[in-house]
Amino acid sequence: RAPAPDGLNDGSAIGGMTAATYWLTVVENTSPVLVLPADITVEGDTAGGWTATWSVSATDAEDDPDPTPLCTPAVGEVIPFGTSTVQCRVMDSGGLEATGSFAVTVLEPTPADAQPAAPGAPVAVFGPPIKNGQLVGHAGRTIPMKVRLMLDDVSVGEGALVLVVTPCEGGDPVAELEMDWRAGSQRWFGHLRTRGWEPGCYDVRAIHDGTDVGGAVLTLTGKGADAVKTKVKAMAEAPGGAVTKDKPKKDEGQP
Repeated sequence: RAPAPDGLNDGSAIGGMTAATYWLTVVENTSPVLVLPADITVEGDTAGGWTATWSVSATDAEDDPDPTPLCTPAVGEVIPFGTSTVQCRVMDSGGLEATGSFAVTVLEPTPADAQPAAPGAPVAVFGPPIKNGQLVGHAGRTIPMKVRLMLDDVSVGEGALVLVVTPCEGGDPVAELEMDWRAGSQRWFGHLRTRGWEPGCYDVRAIHDGTDVGGAVLTLTGKGADAVKTKVKAMAEAPGGAVTKDKPKKDEGQP
């Protein structure tokens, strides 16, 4: 309503105040939520392991945009052969954090001259001294290798079987052992000589007619038998250092 006369309010002029009321519910800050991948199993793609690549994210009821998580090891780093645990952490603007982890298993790559075992291909079963696919031995010693090639519970003796040994961290093979078939025992035999090898982990793959049919892990410890023999020889040749073994004396008259 316009004031009349100009600049003054008449008795019927409208005046007053309007108010609005609303409520806010303030809740306690909650921690962010990590979104992690399931455990990963991959084949190595570079020297020493696999170049890490995965997707990790987080959601948060408070922050916009959502906070960014950090993981160790990070995407782009090389994950070594074997199983590693990736630890992840994220923090929101309120100082609350969440942590989580997932496993990454990196497998040895299939040798370039071997094809993955096809359905119906035989499977290599390593015998003693290898147990459950594992063997711990001394560097420098000769290890007897015994392998059965099993197909539908029947031993396979045809074709050619070669054991290819490569360091677990990758690199060129250190040995390629041609195995001999022995029909009497229905097994393949060979002697793996580790003289000159460094202590450490080695991957032993069984290659049958160009196909990878299984493997085992060989762990070498110590300096090996050659080093022990060298030390004994040096002691014997040193002045006053002859190595002898005393024998019990016989009583007189004893036969």
